[in-house]
Amino acid sequence: MEEPRLLVDGAQAFPEIIRRIRASERRIEINMFIWRDDAIGNRLARELLGAAERGVHVELVKDRYGILCEYAEEGQCSLFHPKPTFGERVSVWGLELLYNLDLLFRERPGGESALCRALREHPNVAVSAGEYRRDHSKFYIFDDAVLILGGINVEDKENGADRAGRRYRDYMVELRGEETVRAFRRHRERPYAGPDGIFACNLKRPVRRFELRDRLLALIDGAERELTILMAYFSPDARFLAALKRAAGRGVRVRLLLPARANFTDASNKRTLCALCGREGITLYLSDRMVHAKLFLSEKTIAVGSCNISKKAFGELDELDVFLPNDGGAFARSVRDSVEETVAEAALVTGRGMLRHSEPLAWMESLLM
Repeated sequence: MEEPRLLVDGAQAFPEIIRRIRASERRIEINMFIWRDDAIGNRLARELLGAAERGVHVELVKDRYGILCEYAEEGQCSLFHPKPTFGERVSVWGLELLYNLDLLFRERPGGESALCRALREHPNVAVSAGEYRRDHSKFYIFDDAVLILGGINVEDKENGADRAGRRYRDYMVELRGEETVRAFRRHRERPYAGPDGIFACNLKRPVRRFELRDRLLALIDGAERELTILMAYFSPDARFLAALKRAAGRGVRVRLLLPARANFTDASNKRTLCALCGREGITLYLSDRMVHAKLFLSEKTIAVGSCNISKKAFGELDELDVFLPNDGGAFARSVRDSVEETVAEAALVTGRGMLRHSEPLAWMESLLM
């Protein structure tokens, strides 16, 4: 396999994705959870339409389940789902009530854009956007030779900051080579065959397979010297809390970094930190960035992808992570550099006083997320 490449934030990921769209000659496949009707959402749509015009076949799968997040925050817009149903609006109102009260009942009027309609109607474009797949994974495949996967949705806030001014920190990984893409397809299409490959998925079909919890726990249990985790949403899962405490107990230097103000499930994040606060060998950080990343870094392994530590991630959602060796190469160095930069600008948690949260809200979050 060729050396992977880390793409840090939308500032690196979107230009590379656009470059790959423009260079594609035969086929583009995209699987996406959130795709907003905003500047970057429209930019990528126009680039795909341009590729289709020159004869490239585009297959785009957009999960309708993502509409809940699309309308519950930011500009309350979705490129591929311009008309939420009443039931969807009720769910959106529930999320706004918990997290974005100022947006409650303020959804902007919808309607399919001309750009979205042109994509749907183009003979070289196949858009699948009507199904509730509950697929949280994000990936692109270009000409069966380049795979880009990770945690970055198609939305302006991944390209800078959200409406609250929180800068984002997120990652995609670019993997090159036809054999790598074939291995990815095989892993998603066949029953689970063991923890030896670089890909790990939670999938409900064609065969129900939820392997990511075990792979991530094995990564923690396999750490011997150091373990750093950057995570967007980390519910107080007893198995992960126990694994981190075991790692610290055997002398592993454990660092856990979460956003200081997560856009969703912030109270659950704080409960997790409270459960670990004061534990010898575990250092906790809060970042002013909205750390949307899902990254594990040990002295042996790097895992990057879409999977949060939550009940839904491990039992209801399709997820995708890649597990790569921490071999000291260019990719590993770039991961370590970005992680250390993120840790250096974060605040060290010095006591539970920094972790105030609402227990009732955390309980409701455990039901929702």
